[in-house]
Amino acid sequence: MIIALITFKLPPNLAPADSEKRCLESAPRFRQLPGLIRKNYLYDPATGTGGGSYLWESRAAAEAFYNAAWLERMRATLGNTPTVQYFESPVQVDNVAGTITTA
Repeated sequence: MIIALITFKLPPNLAPADSEKRCLESAPRFRQLPGLIRKNYLYDPATGTGGGSYLWESRAAAEAFYNAAWLERMRATLGNTPTVQYFESPVQVDNVAGTITTA
């Protein structure tokens, strides 16, 4: 499995409530997305950084999503270019489900 870590600069002085509202508005778009297992939204008001941590079935699924059209949409929406990092995730611990899973 692959974790994609996406980070970007947020608009200056974005309040926590506004950040949460934006996240909730976009969340339904990630339901039933092919290859996506889980998405966590990220927000750091101290640095003005936002983003997401995504768990994908494969790097191919992640790269299919983070394509040129996605990058252009993000640039147009944010006014800056997001950073995309990929990490192998060979083991996952899920304390809610009480499981340890391997890729």
